Amino acid sequence: MGDVISFQKAKEKKEVEDELYQSRARIAEARASIEEYWKNVEKEEEEWFKERFGERYSEDIPVIDSMPDVAKIQYLSIGMLKLVPDIFHHKDWITQYDTWLYFYELYILEFYPVWNDYIEKNKKFEKPYPYKFKPMMKNKLEEDLKDCLEQLIKLYPEKTDKDKTSIMYQGARLFEIDEILFDLFYKELIE
Repeated sequence: MGDVISFQKAKEKKEVEDELYQSRARIAEARASIEEYWKNVEKEEEEWFKERFGERYSEDIPVIDSMPDVAKIQYLSIGMLKLVPDIFHHKDWITQYDTWLYFYELYILEFYPVWNDYIEKNKKFEKPYPYKFKPMMKNKLEEDLKDCLEQLIKLYPEKTDKDKTSIMYQGARLFEIDEILFDLFYKELIE
């Protein structure tokens, strides 16, 4: 004969199972709520961007999946370069910030993965970049950002191995500039 489970123990076990089930249901509901929240935020950002920049930029950055990596780098650099004036010179700080945020997302989500793939394919031409991450004045930062993006634009198509090295170097430079820009906007945001 097996163990006999008392009514009280069975009741307690059932309560624990019910609480666990309810807890899991609350977690699933919270996750769904959070996902819905972020979908709404993303949709609002897309609508804001289309409203603010739609005609000026939307056609400049089409779907580029079929392009070689270096062409994608050039194309994304052209799009990011067009954002630079509003990052540094728009009279409304919120617009500067929102434009930079779009620039940052474009860099992180589109440019960086392509540049990283490019490095993997051309590793033997890579030269170390001397990262410093020193803060810069806004006008110098803008100057360097424009120069870096213009260099990336003009290096396509690569004519020599030196051009491949330069593309990787400028991509590393863009990473550094983007980090400095991130710090600058973060400081301004908390002040």
